[in-house]
Amino acid sequence: MNLWQQNYDPAGNIWLSSLIASLPILFFFFALIKLKLKGYVAASWTVVIALRRRAAVL
Repeated sequence: MNLWQQNYDPAGNIWLSSLIASLPILFFFFALIKLKLKGYVAASWTVVIALRRRAAVL
């Protein structure tokens, strides 16, 4: 039986992986503070960005 092992370093560099993982969170705060979007709009865009980034990785 094959066990699933999670890869904590998909980019090959732990700092680069952390930066890529933080992009949706950083965009959310940017959208709230600088773009002055409402919370639900900023959250919706953040979900879209996170899903597109995940699809690009797969």
